[in-house]
Amino acid sequence: MEYNAYGLNVKSDFDVKRAREWDCDEDLLVILDDRCVNLKIEGVEMQILSRIQLPKVREIMIRHCKSDLSNIATIHFLGDDGLDSTMMNFEIDYSDKCIEIIDKEFFVEMNIK
Repeated sequence: MEYNAYGLNVKSDFDVKRAREWDCDEDLLVILDDRCVNLKIEGVEMQILSRIQLPKVREIMIRHCKSDLSNIATIHFLGDDGLDSTMMNFEIDYSDKCIEIIDKEFFVEMNIK
């Protein structure tokens, strides 16, 4: 599945669904069904050797702006339905980046590059 709109590019082995849409923002959901997620962010200077790991992620929600004036998205890792179950979230500037969500045998790999 590939989502490519408003400058946001998401390539996923899982379905990418529009969950909510407002005049300026849109929420995308990727349902993982309680999978372990290994997060890798290329180009970020960190003291982390390889990845950030989140166990039992039910869904990934990507809230992004539909305006050409902003390329900021907030990525939420949800343990259950709704934002109240956010395990971790962060903002990214998705200009010239691709978000890949890849189904591996024992985990899901999420690359931002």
